[in-house]
Amino acid sequence: MEKRVILAFLLSFLVLVGWEALFPSAKPVPVQSNNSLITHSSSTDHSLNGKTSKLESRVGGSEDVNPRHSKQKTTKLTTRLFKLSNSVLDIEFTNQGGGGISKAELKGFFETPEKKSLYRLFHIVEATPLLQVQGLVGVSCDILHPDVEQSSKSKLSFHYRCGEQGSFSIIYVIGRQYVLDVSYDFTQLAAAENKEFWVSFPANLLDRPTRSSVNQEEFIYGHSDDQVERVSLTAEQADISVNQAVQWVAFGDRYFFVGVLSPDIFKPKINVEFKKGENWATHLVLLKYLIPHDLSRKTSLLSTQLYLGPKDQKQLSGLGTMGEVIDFGFFGFIASPIYSFLKFMYAHVVSNYGIAIIILTILVRLMFLPLTLKGMGNMQAMQRIQPELQKLKEKHKDNREKLNQEMVGLFRAHKVNPLGGCLPILIQIPVFFALYTVLMNAVDLYHAPFFGWIQDLSGKDPYYVLPALLGIAFFVQQKLTPSTVDSTTQKVMMVMPIMFTFFMLNLPAGLNLYILTSTVLGVIQQLAINRRAASIS
Repeated sequence: MEKRVILAFLLSFLVLVGWEALFPSAKPVPVQSNNSLITHSSSTDHSLNGKTSKLESRVGGSEDVNPRHSKQKTTKLTTRLFKLSNSVLDIEFTNQGGGGISKAELKGFFETPEKKSLYRLFHIVEATPLLQVQGLVGVSCDILHPDVEQSSKSKLSFHYRCGEQGSFSIIYVIGRQYVLDVSYDFTQLAAAENKEFWVSFPANLLDRPTRSSVNQEEFIYGHSDDQVERVSLTAEQADISVNQAVQWVAFGDRYFFVGVLSPDIFKPKINVEFKKGENWATHLVLLKYLIPHDLSRKTSLLSTQLYLGPKDQKQLSGLGTMGEVIDFGFFGFIASPIYSFLKFMYAHVVSNYGIAIIILTILVRLMFLPLTLKGMGNMQAMQRIQPELQKLKEKHKDNREKLNQEMVGLFRAHKVNPLGGCLPILIQIPVFFALYTVLMNAVDLYHAPFFGWIQDLSGKDPYYVLPALLGIAFFVQQKLTPSTVDSTTQKVMMVMPIMFTFFMLNLPAGLNLYILTSTVLGVIQQLAINRRAASIS
């Protein structure tokens, strides 16, 4: 029974890590072009084979969104770039297509462990910029040619003229951290109440050569009832059917993301369309805001927040349910304190996340040591009475009821609990899976060095030393562990160290380090128990 539980646990773990290693999310085709709702005021044609976009039809076409565009001639627009920056962010804006965010880089992170270039969160060349104005339904405004005003390195304003109806503005203000405040000012625009205002939020922009095969992309959004929906993004994926109000919407990979957070009075509805050309693919998310009734009497600005940065609990603590973008899985309630403890160890005990992982693994092993010893001792006892169990099975093979009675008597006589080896293992499973999810998703391990050849705990071991050592340690532990199963199961178990090594090859070095440390500790524990059993015999 004990061996079967161990086998089931190991097989389930292998399935978990094997799926990550063998079937990662398909990499999207790099974004090169996109079809906007607005006719760009440049000579480049961004239409999709001359066909009308589905999103255009949803809002009544580009003429309904901005009637003046159909009457204006397409003119050449000189591209101008603007920049806002602070100690952690560099954000680039463009005036193309009416303005939006074209580039974002994180100053505290780099593309490679060699730290040659800043981590590029996204860089849009020809596709629809982030937060590009798509239209204000029922109001005629010159969206394509905004007046841009930059009063400082931290504040940028786009002003849009709407003829006799007035104007509206978008104001970007960058603070000290990863949050960009985005405010929409409609107070100078007549008859703006109860109008639909559209802005773009393109996803699938994180593709880069340095991406890990397990660093999958996601499109995530939070409902009004605090529920979170996750959609893995692939280049083959069709349209995503979403048409509901959300508190926030985000796209990102395992460690970083971009997200828009809106207050209760300004929650957008979202429509998502998948677009794929010959050389590009993207999910164009359209945020549809409803300007509140009698806006000018309530507030001068409608404010949202744009987060551009790492999936870090501390940074996201003030952004409500957007913190749910950090996915620690089913055992998140266990993973969160483990993650906090790992950060504490790094900040106050050691300055190396590799050593912190080893210490954490040792402490978890020590915490479960009494249960582990009890389970292993019970397995030793079960192995000792195997000959007697086999005799009983042969003697009462035609009488199941009598066999069960005799087996219960044998267990009582030797003080053996047939489930004694299972329960300690089952209790530990949630903790070890929580550790697994922490080490797979902790942005703190991104390009964090250990020593020697391991300079990135979030990437694979470049020389596969840790997976090889893990396979050897797993094989030794398997040989030392008492066996109470038949020969067929034993043969299956002999193949598992090879499978395990194969599955771990491309997984993060930090995860390999954790499992290797835990396995080595298991070998030491088993040696101690075997020596004790030998002395008693």
